[in-house]
Amino acid sequence: MSEGGENIVFVLNNSRPDAVCFPFTFSMAALGSGVKVKIIVLGGAVEAFMKGNFENIKFGSAPKPSELLPQALEMGLEILVCKACIDALGVSPDKLIDGVKVIGPVTFIEETTTASAVISL
Repeated sequence: MSEGGENIVFVLNNSRPDAVCFPFTFSMAALGSGVKVKIIVLGGAVEAFMKGNFENIKFGSAPKPSELLPQALEMGLEILVCKACIDALGVSPDKLIDGVKVIGPVTFIEETTTASAVISL
């Protein structure tokens, strides 16, 4: 169990199935150990977090992110999606999966500079 307030931020910048699947798998382990976890979605990863796309992400025998999502959110996972990215791609927030929060650049900087670990995929 984490005692020092550790937190991990995964920064996703592409929609490759492995890049989307593994942060969810690792998040479950971290959250179960008391580590706070956030996934920040940027650029090309936005497509993966859109309704209709997210449900179809699969990488080999790894658990599907859509199957892990409800429990992960219940355990405290936060999924933060870049507003500038969705604006640039012409994606409205209602097209994103349920449970995400849209953030601006200041929040991105705060989250990544205060995290115990930042993992970029």
